[in-house]
Amino acid sequence: MLSFSENGKVRMRKDEYMYIGMDTHKEIHTAVLMDYMEESIGEIKIKNNISGFKRLYAYVEKFRKNLTPMYGLEDVTNYGRNLSIYLLEKDCIVKEVNSALSYMERMSYATVKKNGTWDARCICSVLIRR
Repeated sequence: MLSFSENGKVRMRKDEYMYIGMDTHKEIHTAVLMDYMEESIGEIKIKNNISGFKRLYAYVEKFRKNLTPMYGLEDVTNYGRNLSIYLLEKDCIVKEVNSALSYMERMSYATVKKNGTWDARCICSVLIRR
């Protein structure tokens, strides 16, 4: 069911989506799947090639249920370009996440981690909230 804001625009219901934060690199991408409460649903590492993209798509479909997947990528022009094109061709929702926002998300924690999973989690959190 659609809901509308006061100005007549369609309002997105966050609970209707599954959010996928993508940390993209030259050879390996890391994806973290979360619900709107920022609870982890799953995680996968894929190669930066068409077989990896197909593996990611199949993995997300396995957890999808009645949720619409929304992908968030920091880098849609360099290492994430081919993945974003693949996902758009599959009619997926793909959003660019500002790297400054995901950096601030990462730095907002008492213990600062730097790895693919943590970065993908931070990207996903920004995607959900912003």
